[in-house]
Amino acid sequence: MKKINFNSLNYQTVISKIAKKVMKIHSFIKEWRYYIIIVAIITLITNIISLVAGFNFMYLQLISVVGNAIFTVVFSIIILIAMESLTMLSITKFFKFLFRNRYKTMILPLIASLFLYSVSFFVSTNGLAMRQGNEADNSSIINEKYEITKQQINDNYEHKIDDLKLFINTIKINPEGWSGGKRTILLKSQIKKIDSLYTVISSLQSAQKQEISDLKIEFKNDLKTNEILVTSEADKYFNFVAIVMIIQFVSKGVSILFYSIIYGKNEKETSLKEDLNSIIKPLDDNITTYFFNRIYSTANSLTSALEIHNSDTEIDLSQNANKELPNEKVANNKTEKSSKNKIEISGFGSHKASQKASHENQKNRSEHTGQLEDLNKSMATTLKYLNRHPKVVKYILKKTPELESISNVEINKIRENVGRVQKSRGLIQKIYTAIISVGYENILINNKGNIINKKITKNHGKEKKVFTTG
Repeated sequence: MKKINFNSLNYQTVISKIAKKVMKIHSFIKEWRYYIIIVAIITLITNIISLVAGFNFMYLQLISVVGNAIFTVVFSIIILIAMESLTMLSITKFFKFLFRNRYKTMILPLIASLFLYSVSFFVSTNGLAMRQGNEADNSSIINEKYEITKQQINDNYEHKIDDLKLFINTIKINPEGWSGGKRTILLKSQIKKIDSLYTVISSLQSAQKQEISDLKIEFKNDLKTNEILVTSEADKYFNFVAIVMIIQFVSKGVSILFYSIIYGKNEKETSLKEDLNSIIKPLDDNITTYFFNRIYSTANSLTSALEIHNSDTEIDLSQNANKELPNEKVANNKTEKSSKNKIEISGFGSHKASQKASHENQKNRSEHTGQLEDLNKSMATTLKYLNRHPKVVKYILKKTPELESISNVEINKIRENVGRVQKSRGLIQKIYTAIISVGYENILINNKGNIINKKITKNHGKEKKVFTTG
């Protein structure tokens, strides 16, 4: 064998290579690849242990229902695999949304995983505990031993008692006292002997009862000792499976954490877009709701302003007309000079005031006409939006009361009747807000199924439909 010359080794080079290999920073996957693999293997092993541990429990529960042993085994395996798969899927979803900061989305997987994991935990721990406890259980042996010993005691005493009874009968049928030339009378010694034999029989029966009683006490003590051993053995394996189940949960969470970090590093752009969408979507929903609320409040404000302006204009015009009549009468009854001057003054003031009032009325009318046109455009947009969701609109008009806001209970009823999957809570809230902005009494569904506004207003003496859309 060739000898190694340790003196020729360059220790600095070797140590430098080791230091470089140990301290070099690698990519996340390469740096933690062994940990990821080990955690995955641990998760797989714990899954197998959970299935094996729960088999005995599931089998014992189904055997009385199914009856056939082969079918019971098949059904037990299928149920356990399905339950374990659903449990792992729920735990995966929970940790996924947890690490991606989707706290609302993770609530449902959290509830599902807690329920399924609790069931799996109960089945697995109790299954293995029952199995190992049954293996350590000697109650059947103890019962058998008790019955055999009891039978031996009874047989032993019964044989002795039977012999004594036979001896007594022998004495009775062989009297030694003579009477009438025959032996028909028992002597005192024979009677005394019979009494002593009965005394022996009585003592034997008492001894038999005492031995049976002692045997029962010993039997109960053996059963208690056996029960303690079974419980101890079951608890030992119960704790073992409980630790395995906890390791299973933690290892699954660590695996998802690794996957989350790897996804965030390898798919930075996609991950960032998903995170931004999760933030923007609620904001967008709030902005849309705010937009419809503003339309509703603006429409109410404009309607109130138009009503107030129309009423004020009628009062001012009637008052101005009444004030002009006395001025005309005074101008006709006075002298030419004074009449001329007063007419000029009166005419000048009246004409100027009339022009000013006419200019202001025209300005206000054009402003309100512009506002009304803007309102018509907004309402037309709103009605186009409502026409995208006719089922929701029809249900709200028929079943939902007209209130400032809609409750969660009413939203759930709407979703159940028009399609929970297609219609989200936020969307139904937007549709309801849009309907309120137009007004229940102003919405009409024509023969074609289109949603239109049936409100009619007068414009320069002509009737004109507004806020309508096909």
